[in-house]
Amino acid sequence: MQGKGKCNPEGKAEGVAMVIPEPIVILGGIDPRDGKLLDKEQTHSGESVAGKVLIFPEAHGSTVGSYVLYSLKVNGCGPVGIINRESDAITVVGAVLAKVPVVDRIEEFDPIDAIKDGDIVTIEDGKVTIRKPSE
Repeated sequence: MQGKGKCNPEGKAEGVAMVIPEPIVILGGIDPRDGKLLDKEQTHSGESVAGKVLIFPEAHGSTVGSYVLYSLKVNGCGPVGIINRESDAITVVGAVLAKVPVVDRIEEFDPIDAIKDGDIVTIEDGKVTIRKPSE
């Protein structure tokens, strides 16, 4: 499956999908030291976002969340790419600082519904390709 969305910053990434159907709070919701999701109520609580293509509808919370995304990259435990239904300023600024491509507003499909945990996702300048691990 392929789709095209808005990408900022542009770039290329490939990794295993981690789909979180709920909005996330980046500051306080992701440990910047190891990339683990801290919210006990969150899908994938206790798991690390390291090396994943992180898919969630949007983020909420403080603008310091942008710095958390940057810290994840510096600490080697950040996602390789991010896909949102609609990106918010916190996510975009953090992605720009960390040089991690973030894609949103994909016209061909809803990323939360179309992408499943474990799918292999490639992002290249806004183009998103999804394939099953066995393909």
